[in-house]
Amino acid sequence: MTDPQHDLVNAVDQLRKTIEQLRDELVRKDVFDQVLRNISDRFKAVEKDISDIEGGVEKVNGRIDRGEQDRKADRRLLIAAFIGPFVMLLIGVYIYAQVGGTPT
Repeated sequence: MTDPQHDLVNAVDQLRKTIEQLRDELVRKDVFDQVLRNISDRFKAVEKDISDIEGGVEKVNGRIDRGEQDRKADRRLLIAAFIGPFVMLLIGVYIYAQVGGTPT
């Protein structure tokens, strides 16, 4: 027969081992939860950064669109500034030719 005291000592030792294992698992779970919280916080920060960048990109795109419209308007103005006097000269020559054209 086994000694009841020996069985009791074995049971207490097993209970201690089980408590230590549970404590280790709890520590690992706490560490895991902390790491998970850190990752979640970092992810939220990255999402905020991305939304800030997207807002900046939208602003830049708006400025680019306005710049393109301004360049088109400037181009039209330059074309009118260069072609306008030439057209006026042609009109003047035409009128001069219609009126009598050649000086005598």
